[in-house]
Amino acid sequence: MPILFILMFSIFLTSSGEDIDYSKEMINFIGEIREGSKEDKIIIVQNTTELFYKGKKADKKLLSKIDGISRESLFYGEEAYNKKNTSEHVQQTLKELIGIRKQGKKILLIEYTDRRWDKQKIRKYVKKYDFIGESFDAYELNSIYKPLSGFNNKNIESLEDAENFLCLLNPEKFKSAESFIKTLENLDYDLLIIDADHMGKALSRSQVERLKKKKNGSRRLVVAYFSIGEAENYRRYWKKQWNKTLPEWIEKENPNWRGNYIVKYWDPDWKKISRDYQKKIDSAGFDGYFLDTVDTYRYFQEKE
Repeated sequence: MPILFILMFSIFLTSSGEDIDYSKEMINFIGEIREGSKEDKIIIVQNTTELFYKGKKADKKLLSKIDGISRESLFYGEEAYNKKNTSEHVQQTLKELIGIRKQGKKILLIEYTDRRWDKQKIRKYVKKYDFIGESFDAYELNSIYKPLSGFNNKNIESLEDAENFLCLLNPEKFKSAESFIKTLENLDYDLLIIDADHMGKALSRSQVERLKKKKNGSRRLVVAYFSIGEAENYRRYWKKQWNKTLPEWIEKENPNWRGNYIVKYWDPDWKKISRDYQKKIDSAGFDGYFLDTVDTYRYFQEKE
């Protein structure tokens, strides 16, 4: 085969994306977010464990980019609310989470059950494996629940200090940002995971600062939701013309979440949007980022 043809074929592969290492590109993206933040910023990654493994061992270098991993439906709710997951579903992921915890990274469990005996089992699991976990009232993550481990009076200076958390990503039940802030101010959770906006309007630095104190007066952490594998058409970065013609770096709408669009997260245009959004989170004074849709890399892997 002529050398010129081989070179042109190689260029074609690169431009068509067929030679992209999707997991590596996602790891690189997370690394860029880490590099673009202050050292004390917390990074929690949602629903991804195998990304931080090389072979059978958790990779210290890869894990150095993050502070913790959140996992939905490890024990309950994968197929239906209140339904216990199969051992096949639990086994491998639990093993990976244990390995990551042994490397000093915090593990957060988001479980979907409201049955008392299920909650008791979750308490036993998190105590046994040194995780923290909560039982949620709905998949929408739009309500306040009682923490499984109870409250405490500790000052929370790092993610490792946290013994409970509130993940409230959809605040549509609150008519105003002020009512949302006041409600959260009167709670004693160690860690708040919330959206940086309320109904399309950014939370102010003073509002976020108010949230950093528990009702009992002690310090807590406030982390902002940050979708890096999907674009959302209700964000301020979304352009009206995209409703008619999607830019090349948007793959398609997520069929399970209306208004959320799978992106080619390695694309420079999307990375610029993400950098700008990260600066917005930083300017509001959040303690870190809750990185969601990281598992988008699996979509592209499976597509091939």
